Amino acid sequence: MLDKFDIYVGGEAKGLKATTAQLLISALTEERMVYAVQRLVALFQEQGKKKEKFSKFIERQTLNFLRQAIA
Repeated sequence: MLDKFDIYVGGEAKGLKATTAQLLISALTEERMVYAVQRLVALFQEQGKKKEKFSKFIERQTLNFLRQAIA
């Protein structure tokens, strides 16, 4: 997978509720990956609650919604 990328989201690195990230989308080209990350950030800015962690935003929005939003 030298030219393909995977995007994992929703992990919590430390604390009592540490969790691993979940695979959002795989086998993306570099250009498609950049678009997907920009779209994820834009969605978080638009729909995220004040002081909400990104991992909580992912749980609230669901992976299926995010996959459709960046498609």
